[in-house]
Amino acid sequence: MEKTHASGSMSYCHQMLTGAFVHPEKSTVIPVCPEPIQRQNPSERENDSERSAFARFINGFRRDHPHLSVIVNTDALHSTAPNIRLLKEKELSFILSVKTGSHNWLFKVMELIESRGDLKSVVIEEELGEKIKKHRIHEFRYVNGVYLNQSDTTFKVNFLDYRETTQWVDAKKRLKSKVMRFSWVTDQMIDDANVMSLMRIGRARWKIENETFNTLKNHGYEFEHNFGHGYENLSTNFAHLMMLAFLVDQLQEIGSRDFQAALAYAFGKRSRLWEYLKSLYLWHILVGSYNEFLDYVAHPRKMKLVADTS
Repeated sequence: MEKTHASGSMSYCHQMLTGAFVHPEKSTVIPVCPEPIQRQNPSERENDSERSAFARFINGFRRDHPHLSVIVNTDALHSTAPNIRLLKEKELSFILSVKTGSHNWLFKVMELIESRGDLKSVVIEEELGEKIKKHRIHEFRYVNGVYLNQSDTTFKVNFLDYRETTQWVDAKKRLKSKVMRFSWVTDQMIDDANVMSLMRIGRARWKIENETFNTLKNHGYEFEHNFGHGYENLSTNFAHLMMLAFLVDQLQEIGSRDFQAALAYAFGKRSRLWEYLKSLYLWHILVGSYNEFLDYVAHPRKMKLVADTS
């Protein structure tokens, strides 16, 4: 991707649209094949866009998983009529973020519906424990069957608005509070009984930012490092290899007790675990299997040193 700056200078960058299976109550994620954001025709001068990559990603995902039932969860950039039409065409359910800045007309309609008294509301209060003295208030507003925007009336969506207020008493016995707000459109019918579960699914989108991109950038994978530009596809191939390595590590964290024990010995820090694993290569140890290799990390006293005869 090429970027021309105000000074006239040119810079280059690589971008990739990535998806992952996430669960509101799980820290691990399962990445799926990413879609590079790059010119599809080398002769074109126009940059590719994230929205175009999203369409390719959805088509590729449905091709790879033609019968899988999922709920697609995205940020507000992809909450557009063409994207929702594509999701419906591919028989994919969705819970998509919306914001006042990019969906101004939708929020004005919500204000009008609320003024008429037709916007339903639910308030759920939650105590977070006596020791920490935290109190949380969940406030929901919702309506089913509204248009996403003024120019496209071919389909309707359901709108859910959520406000979370957390209150607690600090060490000096002062009352503190924190307020967060989120809004979504979805094809799921909303009612008083499912607002909490829909909210948790919608907020699970953050795991693509934290458990995926933050891990890849800051926990030993060095995703932002330029390992090689190449003349054609080298950087993209390296990115795919890194995503494959991340996928294997996530699967190990879910299903391998040896990996879980080794990660626990590294205080849950993946970057530290990678350093431990690399150091074992330098210690000339006798290893019978990869599981034994991980066992040495978790229980270093079992290590069998081999003399260097080189």
